[in-house]
Amino acid sequence: MIRSTQLVRLDGLILCGSVDDDQAESALGDIKVKVKKLIRMFNKNSATEASIESDQFTIHYLVKDSVIFLCICDQSYPRKVAFTYLSDISSEFTSIYPSGQYLSSTAKSYGYIEFDTYIQKAKRSYQDSRATQNLDKLNDELKDVTKVMTKNIEELLYRGDSLDKMGEMSGRLREDSRKYKKAAVKINWDAMLAKVSVVFLNTALIWGLITYLAFRLNGRPIRSGDLFFFAFWLTAGTYAPFIMVALVAALFLTSLFILILWFNMVVAMIMLPAFAALLVQRTIVPGTFSGDLIMNSLHLGQPVDEAADRIWEWAGKFVQDFKSAAQDLSLR
Repeated sequence: MIRSTQLVRLDGLILCGSVDDDQAESALGDIKVKVKKLIRMFNKNSATEASIESDQFTIHYLVKDSVIFLCICDQSYPRKVAFTYLSDISSEFTSIYPSGQYLSSTAKSYGYIEFDTYIQKAKRSYQDSRATQNLDKLNDELKDVTKVMTKNIEELLYRGDSLDKMGEMSGRLREDSRKYKKAAVKINWDAMLAKVSVVFLNTALIWGLITYLAFRLNGRPIRSGDLFFFAFWLTAGTYAPFIMVALVAALFLTSLFILILWFNMVVAMIMLPAFAALLVQRTIVPGTFSGDLIMNSLHLGQPVDEAADRIWEWAGKFVQDFKSAAQDLSLR
């Protein structure tokens, strides 16, 4: 739970502090002495967010507008909830009081003690992170604290570490996190491209094989009856052949349509110079460069057009053959 809260300027002037009962005050006596020593170490170069562990307590703080918003919590209290609480009271304080007022040289110690009313209200709201009425708020507003540094207070007070070093380490941590994020994104893209490439290659091989067989088997496409025969032979009369034949038929027809599209693109590329020359000259004059270009384009495009028409015929025959074979099979 949240034990105590303080609002202190960077120069050490205490603006507000939560009013704790006698029992809490006696339990927090030692940690509050350490907090006073810790506050004296703050300056403009200190880390703006950090968690500092001390025995069974953890001190969480964030710095906003030259004011330290600090709370003492049980070590088991969720760090995300603690920083969301600090963010809440810091936003409320800076929205109520203008910075020129609380940063003024005439500001007095505990001059904003009336703000403790809001602190107590916020503490009750965040006291039980599992309370039903707080779940939606916590899910929506929980602060990302993965980049917040954590230190032991003894390392700061007695071993020469400083809050400045924590700020530098926090900056390096954020930079490393950005680099890791970029590397992770690149790895994910590479993995996805590898999977897509495998699927594309397998699909292209299947289409290529079916198209090749369509041209090689006596100049006609594969007949649906042949597919049904081999499918039943392999599966001993189960319903699997229907699915198998349907999939192969879909792949085959798709390959034919792609082939037709490719032929049409070739015809368009062949005829494009002819149309361009015709637009310039308006009429076809045999013997001229533009006239010869138009005639040659027409001659080249004609067999491609015929091939596309033949493929359309094959697709129609295949569909009819597939329907008749399926009907014959259903009558047996």
